[in-house]
Amino acid sequence: MKAAPVLVVDNVSKAFGGVRAVDSLCMDLNKGEVLGLIGPNGAGKTTVLNLISSVTRIDSGDIRINGTSTRNLPPHGVARLGIARTFQEIHLFKGLTVLENAKAAGHLSVRYSLFDGLASLPRSRREEAKIEHTCMDILRMFGLHGDAGKDASSLPYGRQKLLEIVKALVTEPSILLLDEPAAGLNTEESNELRDLVKEAQKRFSLSIIVIEHTMEFIASISDRVVVMNFGKKLVEGTWDEVRCDPEVLRCYLGED
Repeated sequence: MKAAPVLVVDNVSKAFGGVRAVDSLCMDLNKGEVLGLIGPNGAGKTTVLNLISSVTRIDSGDIRINGTSTRNLPPHGVARLGIARTFQEIHLFKGLTVLENAKAAGHLSVRYSLFDGLASLPRSRREEAKIEHTCMDILRMFGLHGDAGKDASSLPYGRQKLLEIVKALVTEPSILLLDEPAAGLNTEESNELRDLVKEAQKRFSLSIIVIEHTMEFIASISDRVVVMNFGKKLVEGTWDEVRCDPEVLRCYLGED
């Protein structure tokens, strides 16, 4: 029997000023799957990630993570269910080093109280040591361990993009949402990022949704692809299936 999806988007709609950014969308994500989410600009892709992570509230429908509805949960409540994400724009903590940026993200999943931390009790010290170990381990995986003491904002753009993914991974998610991770990267950087995402997916048993405009990236990383247009799901399937679909060629690629 097929396992239940880890994430279900069930007939979800969201409007802004009368314009439906997401319109009756149904899709799911299976355990260990990389799902590509593509479509023209304005198709509603980023809004979908915002709805999944509760950055934006849904108007109707439901979103469930491992069977738990997120409809009334704030973003930190969704994060506790195992969701982590990156954004199109880089969100580094200014004035902090690479390691400090990673640790700041890691503190989102700490298991000690503010009092424990202020009092420097053994439990908090153990958690701090664990966070630093996890951060350095993932920084090493992404080739950033040598930059741990550098100001994060001094890194080249491509390495800042890698650090954004590191920050998401140190929260120990089960589901990772990537919003245009390869945007602004050259081919070599994009290929490196793709390979590292694949490695992280296998190592941490991640289920991933990735938005990307570079079709080579989507084709090489996705198990399945959902194509959106005007807030609706146009078609879904493997890359080979969707890239030849007449609706995709007409609405997404602009062919008749």
